Amino acid sequence: MKEILRYITAIYVLFLFVECTAGDKAIEEVMEEIERGAVFRNIDYNNIVFAINDADSAYSIVLEEQDI
Repeated sequence: MKEILRYITAIYVLFLFVECTAGDKAIEEVMEEIERGAVFRNIDYNNIVFAINDADSAYSIVLEEQDI
């Protein structure tokens, strides 16, 4: 059991020091490569908590349309 815990800890520490690639933002890629159409961007989440068992529960997002 201690051996497995050592491997899990080593993998966790490895992931802490590995960073994501620093590339362009997705919206910049879309604006440069796509010649027509529009893109939606999330502005706000109105109800973060959503109760699956409650039929009256609602979840909504405020979107912004971006077009050249």
